[in-house]
Amino acid sequence: MEVVVANYVLDFAEFETNLWMILFYTIPASIALWQAMQGWRQGLTRKVVALLSLTVAFVAAWYGGEYVLGMLPTNEPSHPFARDLAGSAISGFGTYVVLRLLAVALFFRGEVNIRLLDRLGGLLVGLGIACLWILAWGLSVRYVATVLESSIYATTPVDGSPTKTIEEQAPGQNPIVRAFLFWNLRSSESGVGEKIGQADPITPSFYQNSRNLILLSRSPTAMARLAADPMVSDFLNKDSSLKELAADKEIVSLIEKRSWLDLLRHPKIYSTLRDEAFLKRLRESGLDRAMVEALKENS
Repeated sequence: MEVVVANYVLDFAEFETNLWMILFYTIPASIALWQAMQGWRQGLTRKVVALLSLTVAFVAAWYGGEYVLGMLPTNEPSHPFARDLAGSAISGFGTYVVLRLLAVALFFRGEVNIRLLDRLGGLLVGLGIACLWILAWGLSVRYVATVLESSIYATTPVDGSPTKTIEEQAPGQNPIVRAFLFWNLRSSESGVGEKIGQADPITPSFYQNSRNLILLSRSPTAMARLAADPMVSDFLNKDSSLKELAADKEIVSLIEKRSWLDLLRHPKIYSTLRDEAFLKRLRESGLDRAMVEALKENS
């Protein structure tokens, strides 16, 4: 599906732009070099165990994040997507650390004589591990930038240009925010973002629809254009997920108050936007394309 705001221009100082560009390449290069050196030093067996630990950690991050959300402060982070990311990070990283410590305690105590072939095998497996760590880094940039962009887009003046908003406000953000925005944009421009998107377990429709809904909330004119489309009322009246949401008093109250950003952050709305079945019905109805058309004049 087409996205209304795909790219923007970040006007940072030349020194800062060069710094973020250098880090864009040196962070993954450093990961690869470090893992290759560790593979050569530790040998094949240890790196295979490390690879298995990291693979299990990825699975734990994806499936176990929801089970550790109770460890986070209530409503912190406030954005449900950021909260999910924090839960996944705790689950994945915690699993990796525990498995690595267990492996060292049980199998790798004392000095081991490592032969040349073992070192070469360890080096190759180390590069494979580096690919997984680089993927994790790329996904982290993608996820964090998504949350940051959403926060900035939500401040777009009524019926204003979201592209202009992010281009004007990005230079005033703190250095960490500017870095993630730059890396995510550079990733998209270089084609790396497409590869990361293919490996991303989250469907692209989630990002696109969430962004477009935020932009709609800042544009009554675009929302009026969308509401005039006959397919919109048809979908709103017939879809089972939307009927269930319409029965929720808290959601109805947010709609009546026109608190659109709070509405999009509501756990039930967020869960619906992540639901594959709902996203499929949305695509089939053509409503996702209708949102894009309604927003085109504002981009």
